Amino acid sequence: MRSLLKISTINWRVVLLNTSLSINLLVGGVIIATLIAGPHGESDEELDAKRQQGTPFISALTNEQRIELGERLRSLGFGHDGEHVKMGISARKVMKVLTAENFDLDMFIQSVKAHDSITENRRAVVQQLFIKTVSDFDTAERDAYTQRLNVMLHEFISEFIEH
Repeated sequence: MRSLLKISTINWRVVLLNTSLSINLLVGGVIIATLIAGPHGESDEELDAKRQQGTPFISALTNEQRIELGERLRSLGFGHDGEHVKMGISARKVMKVLTAENFDLDMFIQSVKAHDSITENRRAVVQQLFIKTVSDFDTAERDAYTQRLNVMLHEFISEFIEH
């Protein structure tokens, strides 16, 4: 009888250990999958696209229209690499002024304005390209765009109000 009890105790320990290990692997897998997928199950590529689009007006364009807009932007010399370098240099100048031993308010204002001019220049060019894109739509494209924009604006406003 004692040997039977000993065997069944060992089996329960093995079963319990295997169950615990399985649950831990499952939880670990879910955590890793969530980290890879990003917030709300969106991939890094989808999140980067949303950040670059910036507004519901651009987001309401089709993927093809956004790609074409990006190609036109790059053809005008606004490629990501050059812009990121300019933005990085500009941001480092602001940081240098902020971390200087003797804070110079005039230099800080000048650095922030220089940084803003870089982003404002890009925004103005994107806006012109966007207006040109939409103005080239025929009636059916404009109607489809308007429907997508309505959804985007509703989501944008809802998200803004929630936060």
